[in-house]
Amino acid sequence: MRVRVWSRLPSTEPQNCLLASMPVEMAVAKDVEFNGKLQLPFGWHLMGTANQGPNHKVNVRVNTIIDPQGKEYPITAMVLSLEQEPGF
Repeated sequence: MRVRVWSRLPSTEPQNCLLASMPVEMAVAKDVEFNGKLQLPFGWHLMGTANQGPNHKVNVRVNTIIDPQGKEYPITAMVLSLEQEPGF
């Protein structure tokens, strides 16, 4: 799945990334299909949290999917690398 970071949170103070969990919003940049079926359409948004994982990777957990009309769907998911490992 390819996603784009939709917004950034301004920060005026340094933050401890090892402890902090930051909210993130992502937008689906391309239709996502699995086994020939559309799973996540272009234009939907994903909400979740990001924090620093091992080896300086960023772990992103998704807890909400939002359709173009603004309806929210709860989900429990994690963004994986191309190697199917947590973090990128």
